[in-house]
Amino acid sequence: MALTTFHQIFFRRLSNNGSTFIQGLYWILIALAGRTFYYLLELHFMGQVGAPKGVLGIYYDDSYFAPIRNLIHNGAYTPDERMPGLGIIYLPMALLFSTVTSLNILIWLQVLFSSLSLYYLAITARCMFKNDFMFYAVFYIFLLSPFTAISDSSPISESFCTSFLIFSVYHFQTAL
Repeated sequence: MALTTFHQIFFRRLSNNGSTFIQGLYWILIALAGRTFYYLLELHFMGQVGAPKGVLGIYYDDSYFAPIRNLIHNGAYTPDERMPGLGIIYLPMALLFSTVTSLNILIWLQVLFSSLSLYYLAITARCMFKNDFMFYAVFYIFLLSPFTAISDSSPISESFCTSFLIFSVYHFQTAL
């Protein structure tokens, strides 16, 4: 009975097109639970490395966010040492919230987008190989991979970049 329950939860039968709303929501919630678990594990073991007090993540440097704060307060985007992609996402939050709240929202957005992209990558694999096994294999390998989850807990561009690339591949494959 336990094996049957395990199979029903983690290998739920996919619909023919693999992308009904309820089915997608089910898999996205599993992905969100897994990514949140990784985030909390990393936060527990690494702590708030280099982060301003109150930021719930690992903070490597200020080079993505200093230009945005300078733009808001001084009208100049300087120092411009990084590509502005993450700054564009951070800007609306920096205008509305404090630095700490903005960075925490950014980190949780990364976890959310990472969860969504995990599901979209698995759907893409299923469509490309026309095999349900590929959905499960890609979903769980990507879910359990620390190499993709590690950047979610840091306000850096890698997490969003990976997620947006996966969304692009999904839409390209769907268009074909």
